[in-house]
Order: sequence, then structure tokens, then C-alpha cells
Amino acid sequence: MRQRLYKYFTERKWAEAFLDGEVYFRSLAYFRDYEDDDVRRDKNEGKAIFRPTNGLEINNLTQGMKSNPPGSAFEALANQEEIFVFCTSRMLNDEMRTGFGANTCVEILKIQPFCTRIRNGLRTRPGSVLFNRPVDYYDETEGGSPR
Repeated sequence: MRQRLYKYFTERKWAEAFLDGEVYFRSLAYFRDYEDDDVRRDKNEGKAIFRPTNGLEINNLTQGMKSNPPGSAFEALANQEEIFVFCTSRMLNDEMRTGFGANTCVEILKIQPFCTRIRNGLRTRPGSVLFNRPVDYYDETEGGSPR
């Protein structure tokens, strides 16, 4: 089965602009603030967290001791003003439309050519890189895989 992406729009004019070749990215900070309003309920937007059940293992090299302080965790924040996001979905349904408050949806049939066009557009912005992959939601107790 052919993979497809769906872009939900809250206003038809943005969907028409998209069909005319315009792609609007929002900063990760926008989504963090959106989450702060308790809209999508991802309290860890833009964070990588490792919170082992038994606490982090801390090595005191000077005293040669190890400890696991209860409730300890490692948190890393991305520079959310410098990361830009273009959200799509692999699902087309009324639940998604309602959840996004959308009145229009565009189906992206040719995903690779779409990504190539964006990558080519980024060449004019030194240091810009396109990562296109599903969002990775994980349990905070999972080990330190690169995210």
C-alpha cells in the first residue's frame, strides 16, 4: 500500500497557498507554547528526558561511590527557536480533522519528491537540514537512545 501524508489546515487560504507551493514552518517554541495551553497534552514538547525508575546512577569518581538519588532525571532541551516544524499526519479521518480544528485537508501523494523540493529550498539557508520522520514518543524510563 502506498504511503500518504495529510496536511490539515484551519483555513482554506493556507491550503490553497500550500497547493501553490508555499510551505509554512512553525518554530518548535510555537508548539511548546501550544502544549502549555494544554491543547495537545504533550508536556515534554522539545525535551529529551531520561527518568529511570530507580533514579539516575551517579558516579562519584573522587570517592569511588555510586548512588541513585530517588526521582533523579536527565533532561535536555532543544533550542526551540531554531528548530522549525511542518506537521503532517498519516491518518485521514474526522477525529484528526476535529482535533486540529481543520476545515481543509490536502493529501500528499508523492512524499519523496515533496521532501526533495523542501531540501532543495533549504540550500539557500546555510546550516539548515531537513529531518523527515515520524515523531518518536517514548516512556521516560527508557534508556538513552539518541532522539
